Amino acid sequence: QFLYFIGEGEMIKHLISIALLSVAVVEGCVSSADCNWAGNCVEGACQCVKGFKGTGCAELNLGVSWRCGAGGLCMKGEFHAHNTWGGGVVRGSDGKYHMYATMMSLECDLNAFFTNSELVHAVSPTPQGPYTPHDMSLTATPAPSSTWDGLIQGNPNIVTAPDGTYLLYYLGSTALSSAPVNCSAGKVPSNPGVSVCTSNTTLPYHAVCRQKIGLAYSSSPSGPWTRPDVPILTAGDNGAWDDLFVTNPAVHVFKNNSALLIYKARSSEHVGAMYTGVAYAEHWKGPYTRQAPSVPIKVPTDCEDAGIYYSEDMGVFRMLMHCSCNYMYLWSKEGTTWTSATTPNPWCDVHFTDNTTEVFSRRERPQWVLDANGTPTHISTAVQGTADPDNKQWTMLTELV
Repeated sequence: QFLYFIGEGEMIKHLISIALLSVAVVEGCVSSADCNWAGNCVEGACQCVKGFKGTGCAELNLGVSWRCGAGGLCMKGEFHAHNTWGGGVVRGSDGKYHMYATMMSLECDLNAFFTNSELVHAVSPTPQGPYTPHDMSLTATPAPSSTWDGLIQGNPNIVTAPDGTYLLYYLGSTALSSAPVNCSAGKVPSNPGVSVCTSNTTLPYHAVCRQKIGLAYSSSPSGPWTRPDVPILTAGDNGAWDDLFVTNPAVHVFKNNSALLIYKARSSEHVGAMYTGVAYAEHWKGPYTRQAPSVPIKVPTDCEDAGIYYSEDMGVFRMLMHCSCNYMYLWSKEGTTWTSATTPNPWCDVHFTDNTTEVFSRRERPQWVLDANGTPTHISTAVQGTADPDNKQWTMLTELV
C-alpha cells in the first residue's frame, strides 16, 4: 500500500547524472537491485551513490568524524548536563540544522538513562556542528509517575510534515516511586537492565519495562511543543513478539501526511532479544497500525536503533542499524519488507578531522542527516569513549563521502 502513497513516478529514477555519483565501482550487476539500491548499474558495473562503497554498494563510505567540541553535540554544563546519547537532526526553514538529543539531566551519565533522560534542542549553521544547546524540548513532569512519559523522554527522531510542522517522535516512560537522580549531589545511579522486567513484582517500578512511543509537534523548532497525554504506540498483545515494550522510533512522513514508523521492541518470552517492527498511520497524528504484526524485520537480535530515510532519486527506503560495535544497512522499496544488504560491519574505530583516532566501546543510535534536497551528507551516532572524562557519552557527526 505504501507504493500508492509514494507515487508511481517517484519509485525508480535511473537517469541520475554520473557527475553526482561517487567513484566506487563494482563489477557484475544487471540492475540497481544488484547494487542494493545504493548505486546504479551502468554497463554491468555498480556506480555507488555518495555515502556507499564496496561489493554491491552494501557498505557505508564513512569519512572523517569531528571530536567532542569540534563538531556534533558536546555539552559543557549547559542545563546542568554533560552527557548525551544520540540525536536526530533536521534542516529547518531558517536554513539551520536542529538537533534533538537525549540528555542525561543533573550531571548524570548513561547509567541514569531510565531516570534522567530528557530531550535537548541544539542548533548549528552546518550539519556537522558543533551544535550549541538552545533549549529543552521535553522534560520530566512535576509528578513523574502520573503520566505515561512523566519520568523520561529519550531516543528522539525529528522529521517535518508537508506543511512544515516539526514532528518529534520519542520513547517515553515512567515508573512507580521513581524520580530523576541528582548526580551532581554525589548520587551514583545504576542501570537495572531489562532483566528486571521478568518479574511482575518489580516491573511497575522500572521505567525500562514501561517504554512506549510518543509524538510531540510544533510549528517552530524551538517549541512550544504540543505533547499529547497518550502514546502513539504501546506494547503488543500478550504473546506477541513486541508484548513487553516498544521504543526507539524512526519515521518517514509521506507527502499526503501518512507516516511509516519503524520501532524496536522486546517480548516477555525472550527478554534478551531485540526485535524491529513496522507500523503505519493514515495521518502522522495516528492511529498507528502494526504491519504484519506476527513477523518482525529479519535482522540479528543484537541489532537495534533503526534510522531511516527515503531516497527520491532511487525510489527506496534506506535503513541503518547498529549491532553492538557494528553497523548494518538495509533497504526496502515499499517500507514493509526489508532486505539486509550485508552482514554487520565494524565501525567503532573512528578517524577524526584532527588526524587522531579512537576506538569507542559503544557506537549506537545512527541517524541520517539530510541536506535541503533530502540527500544524506552525514551520520549522527551516540558514542562512549575515554578521551574526555567530562563527556563519557556524546553525540558525534561523521561525514559521508
